[in-house]
Amino acid sequence: IHRAGRALEEAHGILLSGHEDRDIQDYFIRTAFPPAEIANEIVDLLTDRGSWVRIGDIEAEVNIRRGRLSSMLKILEVEGVVARDGTKYRRTSMPWTYPTEHIENVTHQRRVEQQVMDDYLSSDTCLMELLGRALDDPTATACGRCSRCTGHSLPVELDRAQVIRAQEFLRSQPLMIDPRKMRAEGGRIPTDLQLETGRVLSFLGDGGWGSIVREQRAAGAFSDELVDAAVRLIRNWGPEPRPRWVTSVPSARSPELVASLAQRIAEGLRVPYRASVEQRRETAPQSRMENSAQQHRNVLEAFAAVGDVASGPVLLVDDVVDSRWTLTEVGGVLRAAGVDAVIPFALAQGATD
Repeated sequence: IHRAGRALEEAHGILLSGHEDRDIQDYFIRTAFPPAEIANEIVDLLTDRGSWVRIGDIEAEVNIRRGRLSSMLKILEVEGVVARDGTKYRRTSMPWTYPTEHIENVTHQRRVEQQVMDDYLSSDTCLMELLGRALDDPTATACGRCSRCTGHSLPVELDRAQVIRAQEFLRSQPLMIDPRKMRAEGGRIPTDLQLETGRVLSFLGDGGWGSIVREQRAAGAFSDELVDAAVRLIRNWGPEPRPRWVTSVPSARSPELVASLAQRIAEGLRVPYRASVEQRRETAPQSRMENSAQQHRNVLEAFAAVGDVASGPVLLVDDVVDSRWTLTEVGGVLRAAGVDAVIPFALAQGATD
């Protein structure tokens, strides 16, 4: 910013901040270290096996992301707690306990830093003075030029329609749902059970449709405005093969929400809607599953085809797509029941994919 205004009598530096900034900070602080129960579960697993264990087999047993698992195993390897041979690990005889105090100290320091950022956004202190103090500058004083010192600021209210148009302009590439072709446990998904490439309207919680999806999903109903946007996207997309009917991903927790959405999309596309899939058993939200093996196991054999299943191409509707395993399983059920092609569509892409 200090160079952007050079050779000018006056220049303004503008901070663009959204609620997703804190969400991102919280995520990295929260996931910097695995919780004690997960860390102990990994060490206990290696101890019980007593031999080399592939990292994929650890994932299948422990609900942790690959990146966090790899980081923890590296730390344990440096400390001599585990030995590594390629992608296989085994427990050594080195004693180990979860470093609770160290983790608490690091987490506390990260929260202190986060509070400084919050103060920069909301306190009454001069912005330059606040930064100086945060960097331990003993001479930090009010600058007399920032918005806190002068009391002047630029308007920040934005028209939602303009925000959405700007996002659509910036996203020259469509948001895709790529079909899964490999099973989490290994082996290829047969071609005649795979999905077609699908589309997503938004990222969950973004400044356009994604924030609307999040709010309305929590409220339990989607507006006509959002449904119209979905229909427009599908019409402009023009999926091939063209869907001849619409169905929805079933949900035991909110059975009417997605079904109603799919019915209204079908009306907008002027094709029939059929409730052709049922959920056999309760599943946990995929957003709670931390790796692909856990996500796949969570929904494996959880769905079945029912009622009137037409053979023509179908648009499979969900509200939020996370891991794609739910869509993959439901799509496989429909394909096995004789459906020619399953084209997935969701209102938003969640965080776990």
